[in-house]
Amino acid sequence: MKILYDLKKARTLTIWMSIGGILFALAIADEYFHVAGSKLFSLITLFLGGAIFFVCGYFSLSANLYIGMLKRYGFEVPDDLKKYDGKLANLKRDEETYKKALGDQLRKSKTSTANCVLFAICYIGCIICNVMFYRKWSFMSGSVIMMILFMGLLDLIWLVMAIVYFLQRSRKTYRDLVEIDETRKPRTTLPRAIMNVCILLALTFVVKYTVFNLEDHIFRTCMRKDQVLMCDLQNAIQTVYEERIGMSMEVDNALSEGVEINESWDMNTVDEDVAAFWDQVLLTFNMHEFRELLDSVNVADGSARIFVVLKYDTFEVELLNPVSAVDMEIKSTGLDEERPKIENEE
Repeated sequence: MKILYDLKKARTLTIWMSIGGILFALAIADEYFHVAGSKLFSLITLFLGGAIFFVCGYFSLSANLYIGMLKRYGFEVPDDLKKYDGKLANLKRDEETYKKALGDQLRKSKTSTANCVLFAICYIGCIICNVMFYRKWSFMSGSVIMMILFMGLLDLIWLVMAIVYFLQRSRKTYRDLVEIDETRKPRTTLPRAIMNVCILLALTFVVKYTVFNLEDHIFRTCMRKDQVLMCDLQNAIQTVYEERIGMSMEVDNALSEGVEINESWDMNTVDEDVAAFWDQVLLTFNMHEFRELLDSVNVADGSARIFVVLKYDTFEVELLNPVSAVDMEIKSTGLDEERPKIENEE
């Protein structure tokens, strides 16, 4: 088994981490005080200092924790690992301290417990994020389920890693890096677990950000499709009305007061002439397209209910039962300007 770090390497890493931290801090300060005067120099200092600080900081933390582990197990901390041929077995150690550190084989590792808790918290955070996503887009039942399943599969990585670290708590199967025992596997250190968390957090953020934006794009596409269908329906009604021959005054009066239409039109509740007028509209508009409109529009309850009213020889079409989230989105995107305004709208 090899010696991973010595005092010399730990000091070097700490010095480089400090230099990187100073450069990174100066670059951040220059963003506010403009000391350097050069934007390019400030950006180079920012990325260079940040890279040195975080990379050397990771290895410096690993080195210092490793040295602390050597002391806890009774090893003499080497100034230069080359003097010992880089082998852990060549280091002097206090046997009594070493045996005490090994302790009971049933004792659980606190480091692995911390790693497990860290990944479990991140997994719970991902579940909460998925719930928020569902609550926001639940009315998009077609695509939201697929997106939830996709994000759920990715989130399983957090759960699997938490289980792996939970299993590493056992000292019968896993060992610390400074334990001289080739029969057991070395457990993951805290710095390595933190690095894994950072990588997975970045990946999770990119995926969830993409999914949120993709669902928003799907929503906007559906809204535009619905608006096109509504406009086609309005044009069909207007065309039939303008080409009417011998239409009675009762039909004009009924349409002026407004008529509610849907797929299950009740012929007994409307005037016979109005029903005939609507049949002519469906022939012009195409019954299949009308049913597609009713099925595709996102509504708060049941199927779409559309209110048609005649004003000054011009028809206006309004959806009576829109989903509140859809209605709010139309207004926020400026599409509300194209929606007809109904005087008796509640």
